[in-house]
Amino acid sequence: MLNRDIRVESFCHHCATPVTVDIHGTNIDVEPKEALVYLALRPTQWWTDIVTTCSNTMVFFASPEHRDASDLCAPPSSAVSLTPQQIDTLSEPIYPRKFALDYARPSREELLEHFASMGLTGEYWRL
Repeated sequence: MLNRDIRVESFCHHCATPVTVDIHGTNIDVEPKEALVYLALRPTQWWTDIVTTCSNTMVFFASPEHRDASDLCAPPSSAVSLTPQQIDTLSEPIYPRKFALDYARPSREELLEHFASMGLTGEYWRL
């Protein structure tokens, strides 16, 4: 993220256990180690209301067990869970040059290719 050290402090949306993500260059440290980022909206819906998407539908769980015990879970076709490391990789084609004057958002094809390179296929990832 912009070549800076970043700390994200949040909590498990099941039990309120603190979740911390420290990013130092390409090194990402997560506590608890098994924490997940739960994405409750499909990518085709993210930009409809980006504030709601980021603040209310992309949440942390301390572990897969906490996610599964939560009332927030949706069917796999409409929600997924990724590790913080996967979220960082997911953002690679979009954010490194986001503030450049000549920035152009990646095409649908480029994004689908990137998703597939990460093993992210299936109904949820269709754009």
